[in-house]
Parts: sequence; C-alpha cells; structure tokens
Amino acid sequence: MAWYYYGALLNYEENTNTGFHKSDSQLKQLTTIYDELSKQQIQKIRSVWGNNRNNKLKRLNESFNFNAVYNLRKNNLGPKNSLRKIIEKDFDLFTTLFPVILTNPIASNAILPLKQGLFNIVIFDEASQLRICDTFTSLIRGQYKIIAGDEHQMPPSNYFQSTAEMVDSEENENDEIFSEEEQQKILAESESLLRYCADLQNVNKSPLDFHYRSKHPSLIEFSNNAFYGGNLISFPPKKDYKPIEFKAINGRYLDRTNPDEVVEILRIIEKEIHPEYEGKYPSIGIATFNINQRNLINEKLNEAAEKNQIFANKLSELKEIGLWIKNLENIQGDERDIIIISTTYGKKSDGKFSQNFARLNRIEGYKLLNVLITRAKHKLYVCTSIPKENYLSYPDLIKNEGNNKKGILYAYLAYTEAISNGNKELSENILKLLKGQSREEPKVSNTDGLSESPFEEEVYELLLDHFNKDKIIQQHKVGGFRLDFVIKTSKKEVILECDGKTYHSSEEAYAWDMYRQKELENMGYVVYRIWSTNWFHDKDAEMRKLLRFIESLETQMNQDKIINNNLVLRK
Repeated sequence: MAWYYYGALLNYEENTNTGFHKSDSQLKQLTTIYDELSKQQIQKIRSVWGNNRNNKLKRLNESFNFNAVYNLRKNNLGPKNSLRKIIEKDFDLFTTLFPVILTNPIASNAILPLKQGLFNIVIFDEASQLRICDTFTSLIRGQYKIIAGDEHQMPPSNYFQSTAEMVDSEENENDEIFSEEEQQKILAESESLLRYCADLQNVNKSPLDFHYRSKHPSLIEFSNNAFYGGNLISFPPKKDYKPIEFKAINGRYLDRTNPDEVVEILRIIEKEIHPEYEGKYPSIGIATFNINQRNLINEKLNEAAEKNQIFANKLSELKEIGLWIKNLENIQGDERDIIIISTTYGKKSDGKFSQNFARLNRIEGYKLLNVLITRAKHKLYVCTSIPKENYLSYPDLIKNEGNNKKGILYAYLAYTEAISNGNKELSENILKLLKGQSREEPKVSNTDGLSESPFEEEVYELLLDHFNKDKIIQQHKVGGFRLDFVIKTSKKEVILECDGKTYHSSEEAYAWDMYRQKELENMGYVVYRIWSTNWFHDKDAEMRKLLRFIESLETQMNQDKIINNNLVLRK
C-alpha cells in the first residue's frame, strides 16, 4: 500500500496536464485511493494470515496431536499444557496461529525462546518506563526494533531516589571524548530503554506530531507549550464546551490529607457526573498528590455508598467501566473520559502553608505533572487548596527555574483557573511564557493573525470587496491547525486555503494537506482551495468561482432543510 501510494504522489504531478498547483481534483483522487488501499490492506492481511494458518495445519505430522497440545480435547480431560510447553512444541506453528503476540519483557523472557532475530519486528511501548536490564533479551529477539515513548514522562519507578534532592547530572558534564567501551558503559547505565535509544547514533528517530487523546485542545495545550515546544498538533473539538473546571476549595491539610477536597470530589461524582454516551456514564479517574489522600477518598466513597443506595448503584456502574483512584506516581499509561485531580496540599491548622511538594519539587518532577495533567480525554476537574497568592507567583518561578518544580505546578493552576473562567487572554499569556522556557525548540509557525505571504494579502483585499471584515478571519487557529482564512457565511463556515506552488513541492506536503482536510471535514467544516498559479493568472475569475461555490453551498443547505422539514411533516 505504502509503495503504491508513494508512487502515486511522485508521478501524478509529472504525468498530469492539470497539475497539483492548479486544481485539487488530483488531491481528491489521491484521497479516494488512500481510503480504498486502507480497506484492501486489511483484507490482504486477513487473507494471507488465513492461508498461512490453514496450510500449516494441513501439513501437521499425524503424530502431532494438535488438540491435545493446545488443550482442545473433548470434555477437557487430563492435565493441561502450559503456554510455555505449547510454544516449545512448535514455535513456528504457534506464531502462524498468533502472528502478533502482546506481552511484557519479563513474561517474554520466561516463555519465549532466546534466539536472535526470532521476530520480524519487536515493538516496545511506554519505553520511558522500561529498564535496560529487563528489555535487553527482547531487543535481541527482534530483527527490527520500534521503541515508542515520551522522554517527558516518568522513568522507571526506581529512578526517583529517596534523597531529598537529586544532583543535576549536567554539573558534572565535560567535553571529554569517550572511547567506544566507555560510551557503551554510559548507554548501559541509561535511566530507561527510551533514554538508551535516544542516545544511540545511526538510528531513525521520528517525533510525534499529533496528539489524539484530548478531545479539546485546552486539555493538552499546557503540556504542549511547556514541554514540547508547541509542536504537538491537537484536534479541534467537535462541539464547544468547558473542558476544565477549577474548584478553589481552600481546605486544610491535616495528617497528609485534605478532607474538604474529598467532600468536593464526592459532590462532583454525585451531582456533576451524568450518563452521556448512549446512556452510559463516562469513565472516571481520580488522581491525588499522595497515598493518604487516595485512601481517604476510597474510604469516603464506600461510606457514602453504604448510606445512599442510589449513590451506591452509580458508584458500582462507574467501577464497572474503570473508575480508579491513584496517587500521581501510579497513573502513567492510564486515561479516562474525565479526570478529577486533588492537589491535596493546603494550609495547615495553624494557617501556615508548606511548599514542599515532595517528588514534584525534584529536578525531574515536571514529568510527574506532565503525566498527571494529560490523562483526560474529555474533561478535567481540578480541586485545589493551594493559596491563590502562592500559585500566582508562577511568573518569577518560571523565569528562575524554568518549567519545573513548584513553578510549573503553580502555572498550571493559574492556567486551569483561566480556562475555567473563560479568561482567554490570561491563558494565552501563560502558554506564551511557558513556550519561551520549553524543553523543546518550537518547530511550527507562530503567526499572530496576519497574512503570511503577498498571495494571501491579495486574496484578503479582494475578499473585502464581497464580505464584511468581521466575516473574515485570518490565520484562524482551530485546535492545532492554523487556517489561512475562515469565511463566515449565513449558513456555514468555509475554510479558504491559499496554496502556493513553493509550499507544495514535495509528496509529504500533499499527504499532510489531505490528512488535515479530512480531519476538518469530519468536524463539519467545508474546505475550499485557491491555487496561486490560477490566482495570478486571473484573480477575478478565481474569486467568481469562490463566490459561486459559497452560493451553491447555501442553496444545497436550503434544499436539505426543506427535505428534512417535509420528512418531519410526513411523520
């Protein structure tokens, strides 16, 4: 599929008389090809797997009792073979039946043959959590290795030492050139498999461009700007809603717990969590800043369920679909529709507030926060008792310490409060501050709403002859996408893209345009393109085409409305 598609991208422009730079008809054809090839690829995989399996089973030696080995005997009598014995009997048969094996490094060491290149591909997920000593034999078993992970998430749990503060390794770095043996030793001491692979030379590295979990950009934009340089592309929401609720509890921090925050969490579950998706409750995760608060929440939920049968039934349903209560060190890899955060810390009974946030205050503490605040798919509740006068001190802390320790926590609280209150100006200022201190260099364009080229300027000037200025939005940001123009018509918002030949000089650019357009159309937008080659040849003709397109769009929508009304009347 990939070879065919790549060839199409390379050859279309060369062999067509119309050209990519004058019409988007070729892009539409490529989209159709892509969709069809995706279906054909799945069918091909199923066909090849089915044929291989059937052929292998037909060629089994008569002395090989397949049913007995695989525990398929009638009445299931006799001792059962373990998975290890099944694999040892005929590994080739086993992998023909099960070409994809999902396991962990420890289990693979116990049951799989130790043979170099045993599998065509070995994939490691959450590699920042894997230790070299646990994964080395699994690396050997793969002809090709794919290592997936996030360097801004937590390393293996034993990486956080019990000392009060870890020493920054950069203080001891020098420009010494290490021998190959010394380099291997340094690699072997890497904190995780991900770090080991990142330090290797001559390996293909591909950063993640798209963020798929969060269904609203506000749920990921803080981490995106603070840790990823704003390079993650998030998707626009399909409907507008408030993604973050900030709750200023001002509770007391007593015996390493915050009872008032627990009360608010119970109220949220009882009063604000409702069936949403086909009559089902959303999945819920509750995250706390220490184990004591986690235990208290669990205790109070059970007490409330004992006193109220309706609440008990609701809690039971939530548990069935995956309700969890965890402290922040134990939530990596988890995700839920709704996350409720209890920051736990607050003023003590004597009115004093200690800013010792344990692991969050360490050099790698930002990774804990990053994991915590990126678990929600749809909505986030933040319940906090950290005094406002403290978390509003984030600008100086960020400037002095960077995006880390209590400064980044305070900035997050200020950001969530701004989002919850609809204060867009403040939230954008916070993101701008964080992006300037980000751990990764920004790679994407950072325009401020102005035209990016003389081509766009000419289009904008001519649009003003036909539309009011307030109906035209330049460089409009929707999620992680930045659009040249959005034209607000009486019926629909139309995205107008100004595509120049210089920008679309590679097959990657075309593939990107197709992907972005498909996602925007899935969200209800209408996309129209003006090509620079056509524009500079006859701009008036291109503007007439755009106006006719918008007119036809409105006519079609009116016809659809009449048809729908007639259907309603007939019913």
